[in-house]
Amino acid sequence: MIDFRNPYTPGAGVMPTYLAGRDDVLDNAKKSILSIASGYQAQPVVYYGLRGVGKTVLLNAIEDFADEQNFLYKHIEVKETSNFVQAISIACSVFAKSLSVNYHRLK
Repeated sequence: MIDFRNPYTPGAGVMPTYLAGRDDVLDNAKKSILSIASGYQAQPVVYYGLRGVGKTVLLNAIEDFADEQNFLYKHIEVKETSNFVQAISIACSVFAKSLSVNYHRLK
């Protein structure tokens, strides 16, 4: 039987009641967002780990902060079997089109 009170119980992107042990990672992401929003550069970050360790939940928390800051971002997932460069290229193209004034007029 699963102990649902355990904050470490995996659940495919389901937000736990507490994001345990991620304060430093979340703070660094927030600092990066604020730095970029102020015109500074930030180093790219890759979050990786085994299934169920909270990567998606962490990204959702970072995206929530980005939304609060009116920050534009694009969440993409690239599978191990996919072409990484192609996936990034397609995502960037779609994202760039969504920023276009003409795109919003046609929608």
